[in-house]
Amino acid sequence: MILYSIHLEKCGGTTLDLIYHDKIGERYVRASPRQSAFSPDAYKKQYPDNTVFHGHFSYGAHRHHAESYPIEYTTVLREPVDRFVSHYYHVTTRKDHPQYPTVQGMTIGQYMDTDMCLSVKNIMTRRLAGVCDNESDLTIAYSRALANLRTFPLVGVLQHLDEYLTAMAQRYDFEPTRLSRSNVGKRKTLAEIPTATLDRIREENDYDINLYEHVLQRLQENKTKVLRSTP
Repeated sequence: MILYSIHLEKCGGTTLDLIYHDKIGERYVRASPRQSAFSPDAYKKQYPDNTVFHGHFSYGAHRHHAESYPIEYTTVLREPVDRFVSHYYHVTTRKDHPQYPTVQGMTIGQYMDTDMCLSVKNIMTRRLAGVCDNESDLTIAYSRALANLRTFPLVGVLQHLDEYLTAMAQRYDFEPTRLSRSNVGKRKTLAEIPTATLDRIREENDYDINLYEHVLQRLQENKTKVLRSTP
C-alpha cells in the first residue's frame, strides 16, 4: 500500500514532514510534482509496503506510480481565512520564498490583486479535486473534492493535529510522537486585520470555507477530532 499525504500550504505539513522523516525512515518519501518521486521513471520503481509520500501535490498523484499498489490518501485542513493570512505573512517574511522580493511592502489586499495570489485562493478545494490550473470551474472542483475526501481513511484539522498524528501512527504503523510545531512564522492575529480585508478573503475563498465547514460538521456529527472514512 502507498499513502499519499497531501500537504496543503500552511496546514501543518512542515511539522508532519519532520515527524514522518524521523518516525517512518526509509518508507518516507518527501515529494512534489517537480521532484523525482513523480518523474516518468517513478512508474517503474518498486516501493516497500506502507510507503508514505508527503508533499505539495494534488489528488491524482498516484497515477505516477504502478497501478498494482493499493493506495490511500490523507490530508490536514485549516480554517481558510487563517490559512490565507498565514500564507501572506509566510511569503512576505521568508527571504527564501520565491515571491519575497516582489511582495515587499504589499498589504494583504494588494497581494490579493496580483496574479501570484491566484494559485493560493481556494487552494484546498483545487488540490483535493485534483485541479491544478486557476481557470477551472470551482463548482465542479468543489463537488469532486468532497467526493475524494469521502475516500480518505483519515482527514485531520490543524487545531487537532495531535489527535490526527495519533490516528496516523496507529493506522500506518509508526511510533506516536509528541507534537512540536515547525515553520510557524510571526504574523498578526485575525483580530488585528481590518474587517473589510477579512471579508474579502472569505469572499474569494468561499469554496474552501464551504469545504472546511463540511468537514467540521462531519466531525461534530461523529463526535470526534479526526474524520475517519472507509475507502
